[in-house]
Amino acid sequence: MIPVQAFELQKFGRLIDFEPSVMIPRIQWDSRKVEPGDWFLCLQGENHDAHDFLKDVFAAGATGAIYQKVKSEREWPGLQVDDTNRFLLDFASWYRELLGVLTIAITGSNGKTSLKELVTFLLQQILGAEQVTATRGNLNNHFGVSYTLLGLEPKNSIAVIEMGMNHRGEISPLSRATAPVFTAISSISTAHIENLGSIEEIAREKVSIIDGQKQGGCLCFLKNIHQKSIIQEYARKKNIPVVEISTDLVSKSKSNSSQVIYEQRDYIFPWPGEHQLQNLNLATGLIRNILTYLNIPLEKIHSAFEKLQLLNSIAGRMHLHPNAQYLIFDDSYNANEGSVKAALQYISDLAQQKNESAYLALGEIAELGEFSGEIHVSLVDYMLEKNISGLLFCGNEELQNAVETAFRKKTNRWLYTCSKNDASVEKGARALAKEMKPGNILLVKGSRSARMERVLDLADFRKLT
Repeated sequence: MIPVQAFELQKFGRLIDFEPSVMIPRIQWDSRKVEPGDWFLCLQGENHDAHDFLKDVFAAGATGAIYQKVKSEREWPGLQVDDTNRFLLDFASWYRELLGVLTIAITGSNGKTSLKELVTFLLQQILGAEQVTATRGNLNNHFGVSYTLLGLEPKNSIAVIEMGMNHRGEISPLSRATAPVFTAISSISTAHIENLGSIEEIAREKVSIIDGQKQGGCLCFLKNIHQKSIIQEYARKKNIPVVEISTDLVSKSKSNSSQVIYEQRDYIFPWPGEHQLQNLNLATGLIRNILTYLNIPLEKIHSAFEKLQLLNSIAGRMHLHPNAQYLIFDDSYNANEGSVKAALQYISDLAQQKNESAYLALGEIAELGEFSGEIHVSLVDYMLEKNISGLLFCGNEELQNAVETAFRKKTNRWLYTCSKNDASVEKGARALAKEMKPGNILLVKGSRSARMERVLDLADFRKLT
């Protein structure tokens, strides 16, 4: 964040004991990182309230604070606002507008982080690394989007912003604060169906990413996206052009990469799986529209594709795990129905190519509500259809029973179910290690709350070659 004058904050609240001409070098929201001269923003979360640290940050050298009057026993130098969390997003929006950065907003039920990383990487190859910045990791909620916007620098010309949600009404404010010229929806599936009630409502929430979209760009999505009619109708009402991206890229997958063909030229794409190929398809289509908007020749995409082989894998997302005995894919960061099926499709194809057995270690998928049992059973059916040789399932007792019943009705393949506590997961992981043979393939997948990376930590799967 570049320094700003105090008078710029007056539109958000009431200045106290500060002249409007005073420069504010930095606004800090982590009390542990406050340095002399900083202003401290008192954010509030479910389990903390930074107003509790006001005395500490001033003792550490803060010269001002942004706080709520009702939360403070006294008036501190700085800015009083009605809602500090709301201020964060409003101020971040103002700051983005001050710098004039072109923004690209990305959402989706699954694939949005991968899509964001691909779009950012390719644009950086074309425009230069300093010109293009993006959301770090998957910090895609109210706070994460605000942090990304406030991290913009004058050298940045484009920002790729990832937007996520858990409940209805969360994406629209992020879109309005970001004011994207281009938007993209990676996919629509049952993630967060517990809170939204149906896949149709999920689609309506996702497409609200265009609520703050500026004219001149477009909304991009794959032609085969679910609930396309809902997306198209909403975009029509908002007068936002839509571009349906075809799946033109062709690949020949290997264990940890693909050879992709784009406009009759071959390139190495180091992310495995059909779902990642589709993310690359969408990223390429989106970038074609962005380059056209910027009057940059589309031939530049080829120079970016030549660097694709340098693309790093994302931790916990189909990361090829170094191991002496097995071919392990760590996809443990998060999961929903669509992403589990996509990953299963890949390891199934790979197992067939290599004539090897494939296993799945699956953690309970969260936020499915009344649909939880039905969706977990459908995943059992899908993995059996894909000839997966065995399953370790870690979840609550009701889901364990549902999974085991569905599994045993159809097969006598290897199955181990357990709860999600550390001791149970360790026991299940060791049983899985005992069952697998050298050369076998393992997919580790689950919602973040399941912490399925413990399988790899606890079962001695981490022996390097």
